[in-house]
Amino acid sequence: MVSICEMASLIAILDLKGKPLIQRSYRDDVPASYVERFLPLVLDIEEEGQQITPCFSSQGINYMHIRHSNLYRMARYYVLSRSSR
Repeated sequence: MVSICEMASLIAILDLKGKPLIQRSYRDDVPASYVERFLPLVLDIEEEGQQITPCFSSQGINYMHIRHSNLYRMARYYVLSRSSR
């Protein structure tokens, strides 16, 4: 049997310019600099005329976000699959 779970590596609250206001890293699997790459990714997707979904992946990194009251709540996460017998 294979179990799959998603675990947040980092959670951040960003302003509309993409600057982290609050940030907490739970794992060191991806550098914290990936937070600064989030907003440019969102802007690139919008420029291509695509709809921004709450969850998306780029370069093997998974992002989950919500925009509310001129702030982005963003989580960077990975998927862990584990075989159990």
